[in-house]
Amino acid sequence: MKLIYNDTSHTYYLDGKRAKSVTAVAKIPVDTYSIEQWSQRQVAIGLAMDKNLVENIAVDIDNRDALNNIVEQAKQTASAHRAADRGSQMHRVLQLVLLDQEHKLLTDQQRTDAELLKRTLDLHKLTPYDALTEQFVAWPHHTVTGRFDAILERPDGKLILTDLKSGPNAVTYPHATAIQLALYARAPHISDAIATKGDRSEVIDWRTMPERLEYRYAYVLLAQPGTSTGTFHEINIEHGWAAARMALAIVNWRKEHNYGKDIVQEIPPPLSLLEQACIAPTLKTLRELWTEANDTGELSDDFRAVALERSQQLKTSGAA
Repeated sequence: MKLIYNDTSHTYYLDGKRAKSVTAVAKIPVDTYSIEQWSQRQVAIGLAMDKNLVENIAVDIDNRDALNNIVEQAKQTASAHRAADRGSQMHRVLQLVLLDQEHKLLTDQQRTDAELLKRTLDLHKLTPYDALTEQFVAWPHHTVTGRFDAILERPDGKLILTDLKSGPNAVTYPHATAIQLALYARAPHISDAIATKGDRSEVIDWRTMPERLEYRYAYVLLAQPGTSTGTFHEINIEHGWAAARMALAIVNWRKEHNYGKDIVQEIPPPLSLLEQACIAPTLKTLRELWTEANDTGELSDDFRAVALERSQQLKTSGAA
C-alpha cells in the first residue's frame, strides 16, 4: 500500500486513487452549514480582492486540483487562514519538541511556542512515545487517510492519542473532533516510515497502533497563542466512533454502483405504433397494434406495409 501526500494542496492519494481525508470524513455526520457559508464568503472576498485569481480560474477551469488550490489562495487573500497558519506553525513546533529536535527552532516565536508546549506537557506529566508524532493513518477499504499529531504516554503507562489545537472550537464544538480522533485511533494502518521530499510525503511501510493505546478517550491540547500555558481536554472518542462508523458507511455507499453513476438511467421515449409493429413478437400482438392504429387514425399505408411484412416474417418463423 502506497500513500502520497502533497502538503501544498493538502491532497492524499492511496495506491494511486484520490483519498478522502479523515478530517473530511469527520464532517459528514456534523452540521457544518454555518462554517461552510463562512468559508464560501471568504472565497468570494478573496476573488474580489485579487483579480488575478479569477484569470487563473479561467486558465485551469477543467483542472479540479488547480481550482482547489486557487480556492485556498482566495481564502488566504481574504485572511481566512491566519488562524490555520498559526495552528500549522504550532504543529511544527510540537513535532520538534516531541522528537527532541529543539535545535531546529529558528525564530523567537517558535521558541516561545516550544516553551508553552513544554510547560503544558510537564504540568500534566505527559511524555512522547516511540516518536509517534505527525504520522499518517490509512483506511484502504474506504480509501480514507489522514495524519494525527501525537501519541503521548501518561505516568501510568497509558498511551493517549493527542490532537493539538490553537483555537477553542475543537472543544466548544467537539463532534467533528471526536469523530476525527476516533478514526485515527482505530485506523488499521499507521505509517512506520515517511519519506519526504519538498512538499511531498510518501509512505510504503506500515504498522499498527500500539497495544496500550486508550480507545475510550483522547486528548485535545489547546494551546492558544498569547497564553503562557495550554490546557488538556479529554474527549470521548467512543461516542465519536459511533458516528465514524456511520460516516465510513456513507463513504462506501457513495462508491456503490460506480459512484452512483449507474443508479440513473435515461428513459427512452415510447415507441410509435409503427416502430412497435416492426418488432412485434407475435401475430397476436401485431393484430392488437393494427386495431389500435385503426382506432387512433394511425392506420397509414406505411403502417400497413410494415405490418404485412412483419406478419410474413412471423409466419415464416412459426411464431404464434
